[in-house]
Amino acid sequence: MPESRRPSTRLLITGAVVAVVIIVVIIIVATSGGDDDSTTSSSAVTTTSALVIQSPATVTGITGVAGADDSSTTSAADGGSPTTEGANTYSLVRTFTAPTSADCTGLGSWQPFAEIQLSVSVGQPTANTTCGDRVLDLPVGYCAETCTEVPADWKVLEDPDVTPQALMLLVAPASDGSNTAQFLCVKDFVPQVKKILPAATTIQDACLDTTSNSIEIPYVPPATSDIPYVPPPVSVDIPGTTVAG
Repeated sequence: MPESRRPSTRLLITGAVVAVVIIVVIIIVATSGGDDDSTTSSSAVTTTSALVIQSPATVTGITGVAGADDSSTTSAADGGSPTTEGANTYSLVRTFTAPTSADCTGLGSWQPFAEIQLSVSVGQPTANTTCGDRVLDLPVGYCAETCTEVPADWKVLEDPDVTPQALMLLVAPASDGSNTAQFLCVKDFVPQVKKILPAATTIQDACLDTTSNSIEIPYVPPATSDIPYVPPPVSVDIPGTTVAG
């Protein structure tokens, strides 16, 4: 019988090398595809999470007006009720530009903000009196001879939607325990007539009627009569008089 032919050694080696190369290529392709999927998924997750804002408290890096004091503001995220009155835009100055006497004869001058050229008059009246409708009254007995600064509980309220030059509210709490205060609105550098209101009154309520500089003049209708007067025509003849002879 003739001998069966066996494959040569070179052919076997070549086939093994080709098989190994094919296996390596398959492994490389599979590994590369997995890395791309994981990279894409990781990138997508990172991008999405960066755009999510869980609550207002997580937002940082937002600043307000330069020099503003935000210590008195309260936000809903902190568990309190939102405030309608912002903190002072500028630092509050308590000393007077001109001191006042211990009565209303020599009124003092108070400029709350050094950056705004606006001053209001202050005075110290006697009990149950006032130094004027547009004068902030100091507590009775606050100073013996002269006063040089406002009390520590006086403050200035600002509307966050309006600049302090356009509208500000000076608040002088009463010292008699009545839980009231003097409220003096200043609109466009013009002090308005002060009011005595509850200490918790907001600037919107205290300055409600100071949003316009217009003056309302009441309409008075002309006087009327039930029987109107009609003058006689010019052409009416006046009867002559007869003189007795």
